[in-house]
Amino acid sequence: MRTVQLNEGYVDSFGTRIHYVEAGSGPLVMLVHGFPEGGYSWRHQIDHLAYKGWRCVAIDHRGYGLSDNPAEVESYTVMHLAGDVIAVATALQPGPFSLVGHDWGASVAWNAALFRPDLIKAVAGLSVPFGARPPVPPIGILRRRAGEGFYQVYFQEPGVAEAELEADVHRSLAVLFYAVSGEAGNKHGISNLTRLGNKSLLASLPEPPEMLMPWLTPSDLDRFAEGFERNGFSGPLNFYRNMDRNWYLTAPWAGKRIEPPALFAAGSLDPVVNFPGAQANIESMTGRFDALETVAMIPGGGHWIQQEKPEEVNELLESFLNRHGG
Repeated sequence: MRTVQLNEGYVDSFGTRIHYVEAGSGPLVMLVHGFPEGGYSWRHQIDHLAYKGWRCVAIDHRGYGLSDNPAEVESYTVMHLAGDVIAVATALQPGPFSLVGHDWGASVAWNAALFRPDLIKAVAGLSVPFGARPPVPPIGILRRRAGEGFYQVYFQEPGVAEAELEADVHRSLAVLFYAVSGEAGNKHGISNLTRLGNKSLLASLPEPPEMLMPWLTPSDLDRFAEGFERNGFSGPLNFYRNMDRNWYLTAPWAGKRIEPPALFAAGSLDPVVNFPGAQANIESMTGRFDALETVAMIPGGGHWIQQEKPEEVNELLESFLNRHGG
């Protein structure tokens, strides 16, 4: 297997140290992860894209991995998260750069491109589309439609999900990774992300196989677990606790289209793109972009698409960046 030399460091983002790893030289590509992962989730893309001529930088979001872990809930808004990405990018290589995000990182990438189209040459989002702005703050909508057990609602009360997820970090991560993977096959549909009856979140999800999945080795799981054993889950969960605050903060951009060239890709078995109404939302995405040139569904892929289907994702990103990221 081809490997590249990895370097790592820190950038101060207005008082918060953000950890990154990088490889390669050439045009800058920033890679931003989702929940519950870390910069390590991009290991296959860093290797491939650096070899192909890009300078790849994968950060640990604030609250994750080796980055600082601010205590305040309000320190995790989309403004902070997009600001961290831009702070790292401009510190390492001033000027426009390309941006790729997955899950929460996709939301950060879409919004960074919305806020600063002058700095983003090209933007790609994996698994989470750029949705229409809801008419009211989103948590109330989720409560009405999906109930108190829906995972994003369950995450709102500080301390509750932390107690459950931190009791056994390795098991929590294994359950979460399996539940929305291609191996789980979306058999449980939306219930994979909804607590059932009086069960806890983890108890409502399917048990992972003893040998994990082909794309997630015990060593990989250890790498992810290290960050959560260091920081706990509060910082990552605070991303969700700012969903209503983000709705207010992004009001000045309501109705504005994303200007840079864009790509969206997801796994065909990802529950996020199989929620009721999700396909209609994806089909309407073109109206929210100036140049959404690719919408790709990768057969057999689940939510962790860049880890589950690295060759397919690498091919999509390489082709997209060849056209727009030079």
